[in-house]
Amino acid sequence: MNKLPIFLTQLSLLIAITRVFMIILRPLRQPRFLSELLAGILLGPSVLGNLGWVANHITPFEASLFLETMANLGVTFYMFLVGLEMDITPLQKMGKTAFSVAIAGIIFPLIAGVGLHATILKHQTSVRAPEMGAYFWSIALSLTSFPDLARALSDHKLMYTDLGKTALTAAAVCDLSCWSLLVVAVCIISGRNELHIAIPVMVCMASLWFVLRPYIRKIAKKISQRSKDAPISDNHIYFILSLVLLSGFITELCGAHSMFGAFMLGLMIPGGKLGASIKDKVEEFIMGILLPPTFLIIGARTNFVFIFADVSIGMVLLVILLASLAKIASTLLVCLYFKFPMRDGLALGVLMNTKGVLALIVLNEGRNMQGFDQQTFTWIMAAILLMTIITGPIVSWTHNSARHLRPYNHRNLERSKPDAPLRVLVCVHSTRNLPGLISLLQNSNATRNSPITVFAAHLVELTRASAMLIFHDKNKTVDTEINTTWEKAEAEQIVSAFESFERDNPAAAVQPLTAVSPYATMHEDVNNFALDKFTSIILIPFHKRPDGVGGWTDENIEHK
Repeated sequence: MNKLPIFLTQLSLLIAITRVFMIILRPLRQPRFLSELLAGILLGPSVLGNLGWVANHITPFEASLFLETMANLGVTFYMFLVGLEMDITPLQKMGKTAFSVAIAGIIFPLIAGVGLHATILKHQTSVRAPEMGAYFWSIALSLTSFPDLARALSDHKLMYTDLGKTALTAAAVCDLSCWSLLVVAVCIISGRNELHIAIPVMVCMASLWFVLRPYIRKIAKKISQRSKDAPISDNHIYFILSLVLLSGFITELCGAHSMFGAFMLGLMIPGGKLGASIKDKVEEFIMGILLPPTFLIIGARTNFVFIFADVSIGMVLLVILLASLAKIASTLLVCLYFKFPMRDGLALGVLMNTKGVLALIVLNEGRNMQGFDQQTFTWIMAAILLMTIITGPIVSWTHNSARHLRPYNHRNLERSKPDAPLRVLVCVHSTRNLPGLISLLQNSNATRNSPITVFAAHLVELTRASAMLIFHDKNKTVDTEINTTWEKAEAEQIVSAFESFERDNPAAAVQPLTAVSPYATMHEDVNNFALDKFTSIILIPFHKRPDGVGGWTDENIEHK
């Protein structure tokens, strides 16, 4: 039986159904992940999979092995992208709040996962090692999907706020910790409860990080230097993609899934021009073609028809609800302890509860190892659906509604206290805006009794899919996704100009940053940052410049 035509039919249907769901769910501010997951469930036994024609011609059992092979390939490359996107350098300066949120977000869901799984253990009669299912439940509940969280923060314009920075930093800690636990869990189960089986895998991971990583970073640096203003060569990108397959092969030989080696390789490659070029070349192909088979497999293993079979409805709903709220509650308690506003604590808890493809990978691995049966798998999938659905509405209610803006209505220059620091947001598009803005700041006549705090935002047009924010370290040059030499030089010149202003004015404090976002929504970024930093005034450069005959001409119509 030829499996390729069946696979192509499955892939085409899945992509088409996903697009339909995306159109329907876009007004509700639901992520792409939910549309893909619903498309997989729709083609599974919960809905269309019960129809004989669909089961025989679209999702036949004989084609499942080929489908799983393609899904594993997609997961391997997806985990490489996750590692490539994750920046662990901010972890070196992680604050107490982010660390506490991360630790609480790991420990409490782990305990909740074990406890919830213990309550349903008696219903698992067809699994090989039901007690091992608790590992995967716990890890899935503790995990925060870093890529999906970054997209959610970008969509809600919270990427550059203190809330966004705390969420991203804590999510990186959660992900790295949970993947370490998953490596150990997979090795223990594969080795039939023998802990020493995990030693070769951990040695392999340590060797990749401490031995291979310095060479990878040197190679990446040389590639970036040779390219300079030119695009990265395709040969270099193909070389990196070949390393993804090789690293996956090595971890498979050591007894772990290939995705672990690919994830480690992604972490090793530094950000900047090389990382951005790789994502530009392969991200859409991986997300749009290689990854969808994973959702089809998840849908085939989820069956809502028998979700209440031989179990009381109240118990099932209680398990789903508690699983969904474990991480939200732990994060909210930590935020209240640090005297966060209730709305920030609730939003942070919901954002830290963001689940995505990473959680599906964990659960799918547990199902492969027969850690739980189809009914239990469906319960946790229902919890993930609930977590995903509530994230957008709750964050919109707490931070994107007019209700929470009322306390700021009277915060302006006229009502600011003379002896309090004047907090100013200064927006810069290019170096041409610098002289006038800095002169205006100097003429503010800041004194020690009436100081000024300046947040200098370099506004850069986004040419990629999600916004980002770069906070500049005054003692270190930051490599960013601003790729060309000219753009980097301009950003450094802007930062240097404001640092010089700070040195010349002892009563002034400056926090320079680069905000990368689309022109269509850049005003929202400026707005939200002004709210987050309690600024009393926003300085925006004029969108026109003088011409040679005494008139004015548009510098950039998008700025207007």
